[in-house]
Amino acid sequence: MAKRITTAPTTAPTPAPPARGMARGAARTELYTPETAADGTTEVLPRVPPTAPFLFAWNPVRWVVLDGQVVPSLRKVPLQPGVNRVQRTKAGKYRLGEMRAHLEERGWTLLPYAKGPGGASYIHRARTAIGPEGAYAHLSLWESVYPGSDQIGSDTAGYAAWVAGLVADGTIPPCPPYLADRLRDQHRATLASYEEKITRGGVSYEPAAKRLRADIDALDGYLDGELADATPAATEPASVEID
Repeated sequence: MAKRITTAPTTAPTPAPPARGMARGAARTELYTPETAADGTTEVLPRVPPTAPFLFAWNPVRWVVLDGQVVPSLRKVPLQPGVNRVQRTKAGKYRLGEMRAHLEERGWTLLPYAKGPGGASYIHRARTAIGPEGAYAHLSLWESVYPGSDQIGSDTAGYAAWVAGLVADGTIPPCPPYLADRLRDQHRATLASYEEKITRGGVSYEPAAKRLRADIDALDGYLDGELADATPAATEPASVEID
């Protein structure tokens, strides 16, 4: 009786088809179930870009009219290591000495968080769907974000009242009349340009022109009050010899 000889196949076996819903050559994945709220729904996060925490800074020559008030024009200074000379310790604290000196050389003063309403911080943060998981957008207390939206709301009246309060309590010196007068001149020049465009049919300039008129009225009222209450600077008699 002949002996049966078993031989190896001449071709490789056909690989198993990929799992349903997975394309050939796709990268390996793992199962993941997002955390859901107590009612079973997935949290919908705002779609605004993530931003670093920040401090406000003020400059004695930077002023603006907001909600009918002449207030400091504050600047957001991001606390991002490697930017604006910001450093961060191993413990996670921010070291601001170099940044503070750099800003003060240019007339800017950092505003401590304790100057927020009620002595609390003036910034808050919200998780965002943009960027890496767990990213936050840092905002002032007068800015709001909304689930699924890239829009940022702003409470201009509330913010203006807070900044005006910083002047009233002496944290920031009031706007000197000469700066308010300069700002009014700039607004008047811009308004004249807009009004000329409006007469030529540029009706889209009407809303901006209306805001400028209101700002000029606010500056008029501010200057009337400041100049009425202002104490003139001390002087002394002066003359020169004339040949």
